[in-house]
Amino acid sequence: YINKKDENFLNMSTSKSIGQILRRIRREKLWTLQKTCEEPDNIIDAARLSRIESTNSMPSLVPGYKIAKALGVKVEDLFNEAE
Repeated sequence: YINKKDENFLNMSTSKSIGQILRRIRREKLWTLQKTCEEPDNIIDAARLSRIESTNSMPSLVPGYKIAKALGVKVEDLFNEAE
């Protein structure tokens, strides 16, 4: 459950940074979008990940967690880096 205060925290200015961070981490691993989406427990497809990375889409909490896990990073580290 995400309350209104948490929703305000996940705003578009943060989503831009989160997308850029996810792309940077993925590229550092030399992974394609498809490779990232094939990781165990990842629940999004390459098209959605591409939209997130290009800042056109903010991941909800569960997909965001799954992407971070697939890339081997903690969600809180993504938000700390985005601040």
